[in-house]
Amino acid sequence: MIIFFDDKALEELYYTGHTSDKKYKRLQNSIIKAYIKTVNYLRAATRIEDLYRIHSLCYEKKTGDRKGQEFIRINDKYRLRFTSLLAPTVFL
Repeated sequence: MIIFFDDKALEELYYTGHTSDKKYKRLQNSIIKAYIKTVNYLRAATRIEDLYRIHSLCYEKKTGDRKGQEFIRINDKYRLRFTSLLAPTVFL
């Protein structure tokens, strides 16, 4: 999958392993490593169904107020929220 980060601090955290944003400075190294590992799972997936196979991610698609948002687990306390964009299908 192609990943686009909405939050520049999370992008910096993924690529460098640390960030200057105070919101994420308090995270422990084990959480940061788990976050990077989880994003790597997303990058390696070619389709959403690939995430179902990794049971530790606990993939879930929300409905109601959070309709269109999807979550996977980083650990027991933190989840990664994302939105998958499907490419339009063209029929000839």
